[in-house]
Amino acid sequence: MSLPLPSVLLLLTACGGAHTADRRAVDVSPTVAVQAPVSTDPGASASVVPWPLRHRGFAGDGPRVDPQVAWKVALPGPVTAPLTTDRTSIFAVGGGTVTNISRKGQVLWQVQPDAVGPVTPSGNDLYVGVRDGALIGLSPSDGGDKLAFPGTARVRGSAVPVEGGLAWATVDGKLHHTLGDTRTIGPTVARDLASDGDFVFLSSLDGMLYGVPGPGRSEAAWRSRLPGPARTQPVVLGSVVIVGHDAGTDTQPGLFAASRTSGRVAWQRQLASPPASDLAVADLLPADDTAGMVVLIPRHDGVIEAFDPKTETTRWETALGPHPLVGSPVVAGRSAWVGDAGGSVHRVDLDDGGVAWSRDLGAAVTGDPLLIDGLLVVGLADGTVVALEDGT
Repeated sequence: MSLPLPSVLLLLTACGGAHTADRRAVDVSPTVAVQAPVSTDPGASASVVPWPLRHRGFAGDGPRVDPQVAWKVALPGPVTAPLTTDRTSIFAVGGGTVTNISRKGQVLWQVQPDAVGPVTPSGNDLYVGVRDGALIGLSPSDGGDKLAFPGTARVRGSAVPVEGGLAWATVDGKLHHTLGDTRTIGPTVARDLASDGDFVFLSSLDGMLYGVPGPGRSEAAWRSRLPGPARTQPVVLGSVVIVGHDAGTDTQPGLFAASRTSGRVAWQRQLASPPASDLAVADLLPADDTAGMVVLIPRHDGVIEAFDPKTETTRWETALGPHPLVGSPVVAGRSAWVGDAGGSVHRVDLDDGGVAWSRDLGAAVTGDPLLIDGLLVVGLADGTVVALEDGT
């Protein structure tokens, strides 16, 4: 079956902290030596990365000052997957149940397919991975089952668009496609997949990064050895795909970049602490003609770091607290929002890393934050979905 590329995907959840006006920015050391240079020019990134970067911002900015709770919705269990949106509704997964929430915080419907991954809006349907390995299609109007594509084991993460359909991974190391193609990749997939429309990119717990062409394409699949176990979803930026990794036997945690078409090593970067969650990308060009794309790294030590892949230097890094950061930061304008495992969400200035505010939500953030209609929407470990808005 051929499916249209998703019009949108937005993954979400994040939040918490104590109020502060503190603005901290610290310079750090340069990157490690580069191997086999590959162009990292981000000029083409705007047309390449909307899906793999999981852009989650609609209708402008998010809350900038004194954030207040706009609404809360209780799910049947802890939020276990990033929230997503089709620009009309917000879809949350908790306790195996899929919940459709309006932008005003009203529950429109709930279904229990034993979901384990986030909802993927695609064309006129919604898709979600379930415990038995299948990718099932749901009706946006009432959540009713429309179709199912079989898998081989528990689904890992979300489905991504590639070559006229959707691809998804299962924990037994297999990559599936809605056109019927199944490939054995290797050991357990570490995080969500990424796609540039032609290739699917995935990383594994045994320290491998894979590039797999979509069904029917003539390019060869490739794999690259990481210095340590993968810790993040791959991110496509221009000509390279970037992944964060943990420390290896004789290596430090860091970032690893490879050519997205061949897997050849582009550059590497050591980090003081491993990434705690997925990377994000922000474009600083509008206000600074010496700037460009930066990779935002939410670290395990509670620090968010902005790394410039073009100059291979760190722009700034900011300590947000003692807890690991959770979820890929969401970016809009000159700000980024990120949550932590202590239950706080923070707004950070992208120019210098200064903290504009932090807000304690009372339970650990369990996924990426999402912006829609000026709201910051967050999923929590206690099963609550919270929307924050600007205070009056």
